Amino acid sequence: MAVNLQETNRSTRKSLSDLLISEGILTQEQLALALDFQKSEGGQLREILLAHKLVKAEDLAAILSLQFNLPYIDLQRHKIQPKAVKLIPESIARKHTLIPLDLVGDALLVVMADPEDMQTIQDLQARTSMKIEVAIGLSQDIQRAIDINYRAATEIEKRVQEFSHSPGANYL
Repeated sequence: MAVNLQETNRSTRKSLSDLLISEGILTQEQLALALDFQKSEGGQLREILLAHKLVKAEDLAAILSLQFNLPYIDLQRHKIQPKAVKLIPESIARKHTLIPLDLVGDALLVVMADPEDMQTIQDLQARTSMKIEVAIGLSQDIQRAIDINYRAATEIEKRVQEFSHSPGANYL
């Protein structure tokens, strides 16, 4: 079960760079290089590490899962529930790189690329009137899931409307 990020004590959490080094995924030299890129380019360390191919996306997701004490969801192995997708507009999913995965009791399980985006989590709670449980996913997998699931939902809705407006539809 996912953990509410607000309950996580940031002061006791190891930094991303510390975890990457302690797990042997990144060397001190690679970290120094990434920090140089960050100074010159700006942006989040995790995005720089990926952009410069200093870490694999899967390794980074696993480390973020450890750092935030949140589950990592491999979207290629999990079925996204259409009832969950209907709760979040595609524009929000794309803007914040997230995909609603499933309804679990009174909570909506959302897979996010950035589990620290507390404003988005709060906005989702307000929009859905549900508790939001967060899991971590790979950005490219989330984008692919958005493409597939929202396109499918739009296509189904379009077909239903075509059918309901076709001659003879009133005879059902």
